[in-house]
Parts: sequence; C-alpha cells; structure tokens
Amino acid sequence: MKLFRAIKAAYLRDTRLIAASIGIVIFGVATLIVAIKAASLPYGDGQLLAGFWVSLAASFLEDMAFFALIGVIGLYLSLQRPDKDIFDSRIKYLFNANGVNDRLRAFLIEKVAPLGIFSTRYKTSIDFMAYDEKLDAIKAVFHVERVLTNMFKDRAFERERQGFNIVTDEVGDPAQLQGVLLAAWTGTGRRDEQFIVEPKEIYGPRHDEEVYINVPPNGEVTFNYRFWIWHKISESYHLDTLRYSQMAEVFVSNRSDVTMTLVDGKTGQERVLTPKATHLYELGEIPSGQREVFKLKEILKMATPGSGA
Repeated sequence: MKLFRAIKAAYLRDTRLIAASIGIVIFGVATLIVAIKAASLPYGDGQLLAGFWVSLAASFLEDMAFFALIGVIGLYLSLQRPDKDIFDSRIKYLFNANGVNDRLRAFLIEKVAPLGIFSTRYKTSIDFMAYDEKLDAIKAVFHVERVLTNMFKDRAFERERQGFNIVTDEVGDPAQLQGVLLAAWTGTGRRDEQFIVEPKEIYGPRHDEEVYINVPPNGEVTFNYRFWIWHKISESYHLDTLRYSQMAEVFVSNRSDVTMTLVDGKTGQERVLTPKATHLYELGEIPSGQREVFKLKEILKMATPGSGA
C-alpha cells in the first residue's frame, strides 16, 4: 500500500510521469500486437517471414521487460521532487536520521510549521497627543500593522497564534492607568475580523495579548492593533518582534502642543519635532528580537496661546 500511495503521489505532483506512462502503454500495446501476429503465423524452416515476426516479438518482449525492471524504476527515482510533497513528507526528508520516529516527527512538525509565517511589512505609527507635566510623560497612540505572509503554498495556517505585548513606562503611582488597548483586527481598510470587542485598560508594567488568525496557502493577512500609553520623557521606544520582518518602519507624528527632541537609536542623531511635525524611521530588515528606535530625550518648551507654535 505504501508503494501504491507513493506512486499515486508521484503522478499527482509531476505530469511528466503521466506522459512516460502513456509511452509505456503504447509500447506495450505494440508489443502485444506483434506477439499476437507472430503467434498466428505458421513456423517452419522455409517460413522466413514467420521467423522474422517471431524474432521481432521476442526482441520487443525483452526490451519491454528490461524497461519495466530498470527504466521505470530509474524514471521514478529521477522524478522525485521533495519540494512538491506535502509538508509532513518534507519534514521526513529534512529530519531523516535513523532515530527519528513518528512521534518525534510530529513534534518537529508542530515546532517547524510556525516558522512558515513572516512579516513582509511591519509598520508602527506613533501619534504624540498631549503632555502631562505632573506625570512627566506624553500620551502616545500606537497603530501597529503587520503583513503576515505564508511561505507554504500547500499548507494553510488555521487559528495560528499571534501574540503581542504592550510595555509601559510605569508612570505615576501603582494605581495609575498606564494605557488602553483599543482594538485588534485583520484586514486593510475594512475590518475582516475583529478580536477586541471592548477596550482593555492597562495597569502595571506590561500587558500580554494573543489572538488566532487564519493565513491561506501562499497568501497573506494584515494584522493590526491600536493602543495608547503614557510615554515617559527620557525613555526609549523599542521595536520588538518574534518573527522575521522584511521591511520595518516607524512613523512618528507630533500632534501635541509641545516641541520635543528625539534621539535616533542607531545613529545618535537628534531630531527636533515641533507641533504637527513628522518623521519616518526606516529600519529595513529585522531578523527578530528587540531594537531601539529612538529616545524621547526632552520636552523643549510649552507652546503659549497666540504664539503660533
């Protein structure tokens, strides 16, 4: 049965094997016709034509037997395409030591499969809204957008875990509201699937959340979430990702009435953002882990009414 299933899978994944089989069938039919013709002729010392047909039939049968034993096996082996096999079979090709049993392969499949998703785009938009002098912090609204791409063309991700966390700067006293998780959804423009029904208040140093998304084979899904937190002056913003990101960027907009200084986490260059000013940090490729994007160094001044700042 295993041989039959292997042959069936080979036919399904490679049409060249079907063409070769048709050729074998034609060759076999021709051989059968020649054999029947030879068997129907009388044979004798003077029957040269009959002898020719018998000899030809024998030659056909020998070639047919040789090709069946050697040629078909060689053709089948040459047409093996592990990249065309189902995902579970590809794992067997990859981890093929003698000690790898079915139970271990099942474990490997569970661990390897999530690596098939990566972010083609990881964009974070930060709007600085209002400065609180008492907390010495500024309210920052975040919109994180990740385009998650499935690298498998034959395996869908159904209810794939997508975790994310929100780290606060712990401003004020322990009872202080640190932020709010506003929404989480998939889709661009319209929201295909919404995960957060009601906003969730955030207290303490960290909030962890996880949702479950579906990514079709060889397809992509845009995952979004929005939240706000108090960003403390003199603290840094770090971009944190567990998946490989092909293109990452952080877009900062100052919608407050104060002027602020940001220090680039890579170059150390200072940038002054006046009210309504924006800046784009193009981070490029990020394998995984945490990266400092900028440090909110200081608030330079408060705008006064009528100053036009």
